[in-house]
Amino acid sequence: MIKSILNKYNLQDTKQQKDTLAYWLSHPAEERIYAVEYLRFQYYGNSIRFQKSIRIIKQIQS
Repeated sequence: MIKSILNKYNLQDTKQQKDTLAYWLSHPAEERIYAVEYLRFQYYGNSIRFQKSIRIIKQIQS
């Protein structure tokens, strides 16, 4: 059985931010990217790509 763990932290706690940063920097870049992809998959689902947005700006020709 998988045990679910939930930790709550105060976002203003700079020590916790430093500890979290040190934790992620101690892991290889490939593992950090995998973690981001895992979170993205949880949020967006099974979409392979991010949603694209296009903005067209017309220039005034002189």
